[in-house]
Amino acid sequence: MDLPRSFETSIGGYMGSAFWIKLVDGVLEYRQAEGGYEYADPEYLEPSARKWSNFQKRLDLIGVWDWKTTDESKMRPAYENPGVMDGTGWSLQIDWGDRRLRSSGDNNGPGFPFAPSDISLELVTMAGPRIEVSGFDFPDAPGPIAEDAFGDLDDDPDRCIGIEYSISGWADGHDLLGFGAPSSRAWYALSRCIDEIGAWTWGANYSVDPYVTDLPQWSLLYTRGSEHLESWGYGAYPDGWERLCSAVVALARDAARPGRRRLTAFGEYLHAVRLLIGGRSFS
Repeated sequence: MDLPRSFETSIGGYMGSAFWIKLVDGVLEYRQAEGGYEYADPEYLEPSARKWSNFQKRLDLIGVWDWKTTDESKMRPAYENPGVMDGTGWSLQIDWGDRRLRSSGDNNGPGFPFAPSDISLELVTMAGPRIEVSGFDFPDAPGPIAEDAFGDLDDDPDRCIGIEYSISGWADGHDLLGFGAPSSRAWYALSRCIDEIGAWTWGANYSVDPYVTDLPQWSLLYTRGSEHLESWGYGAYPDGWERLCSAVVALARDAARPGRRRLTAFGEYLHAVRLLIGGRSFS
């Protein structure tokens, strides 16, 4: 497979460990420092084509290409938390295929990409599927807080919402009931589904004869950034409705998986780098 035209990434702090990787002539130069940015002699790594392919897929799944871009003119990182001194900094520069990214952070990083600030979906039928999903902000909600993926780097709590869910009546016969935090991959998959089915253009009302009393009824509220979607129906659905329901079910199933760390997008990225370099330290 084609390798990146360029790839360079680093993470660390002056007071602790630091790591740096750069792609040079198809080989990764890997360096580690234990304080003061005094790097030891480099290791030279040649990941297999399979590892490069898996790395590329992981970047796509967690939405890396949509991360904020560093503003070089202002000499400021894309993600910053200036109130923390002697903390952790990171950088990523990659040029691969038709996509390029230069991003960086100072005691902060991408949280859960494309997690909406508000989500609510309800589908009720007289016999058959019933879905109820509602979102909440973790600071005010019960249940476990999503784990920080990297030490003292802070996530934006507005982007770390969880969901309460009740899903029943699907083919496998298993109900999900509870609350939890979907992973960054699950949020990104739902966000992509919303965009790809054109849900932002859905009308407000999809209804047939109101005098028929046994038709399915549903409602949807979804807010992401400055975009807001609110729609409902009685016995009729917009194009893409079934795909949306499947995506929401997948989101709830992801949140319901026991014992799984809820990594942020940046945590997922660090894990992807570790796999690329054969499990060596990189954080």
